[in-house]
Amino acid sequence: MDFLNKMQDQNPCSFYSLDMNEQGQLRNVFWADSKSRSSYNYFGDVVAMNAKPPHSIITNYCHDVAIAIKKVFPNAQHRFCLSHILNGLPEKLEEMENKDEIISTFTTLACGYVTIPDFDREWQDTIQHFHLEGNECLSKLYEVRMQWAPDLLFMLRTRFGQECLSQTEVIVYLTILMAG
Repeated sequence: MDFLNKMQDQNPCSFYSLDMNEQGQLRNVFWADSKSRSSYNYFGDVVAMNAKPPHSIITNYCHDVAIAIKKVFPNAQHRFCLSHILNGLPEKLEEMENKDEIISTFTTLACGYVTIPDFDREWQDTIQHFHLEGNECLSKLYEVRMQWAPDLLFMLRTRFGQECLSQTEVIVYLTILMAG
């Protein structure tokens, strides 16, 4: 509470709201500073502000969350963060003998194909190559592939094979790309 009060004292445009249950216990905290409120007005965001629903929402992949978002924000574009999907593959494929090769192949596939037919063909070829036809996790991910939201920094690093690619280098690359 002290932090939120101090934040509001320092910046009158800051806002916070506390949600308590029937027993007076804290359930949820919402806070926004002036910068986040300004960004929301310009870009839209994942949080409804001023009775204005979000235009788009990006979350980790979770079926239950997807259902809730569709119910609460039926007009929002809901996407799943691709880097979180790919980072979760090691756990999902833990039992696989050649899991590192499978993960590498799927990462390249997810970040390297521009057209839907190429991606779909390569996905099926990869599933067959590694004998993953019965893998429920990968089947579910494929079903929601149109909802994957690429993390641009992650994709550029993966595509160019440069783990050291900085955010500044990405901005310079995008500036050149858009100018060209």
